[in-house]
Amino acid sequence: MNPGQIRPDWEKLIGAFDATQHLLGNHLVTVDGDRAELTAVFQAVHLLANPLGSPRWTLGGTYRIGLRLVVGAWKVEAMVMTAQWADGNKDIMNLVSGGQRPTAA
Repeated sequence: MNPGQIRPDWEKLIGAFDATQHLLGNHLVTVDGDRAELTAVFQAVHLLANPLGSPRWTLGGTYRIGLRLVVGAWKVEAMVMTAQWADGNKDIMNLVSGGQRPTAA
């Protein structure tokens, strides 16, 4: 999928939460000519007031991002997120992906 195809879905999903914070760290880049691979660890916190439990779901893991040099600028050509741990109420993801916006109990 290209950015134009991904962006509307991500905006809708991320916008359905009360708040989110996605942090990337420990960036490592390997360059091979006009291609590169970036790896980074991430932690993503999602908040949504709801009657089903905790308003927080936190996910952590790694990103592997493939890059290509195109006319002097690095462009993302592939991205793989690997979740390695989670904590909290993962049901809030189902609530927002289903288009529901519950009110807190």
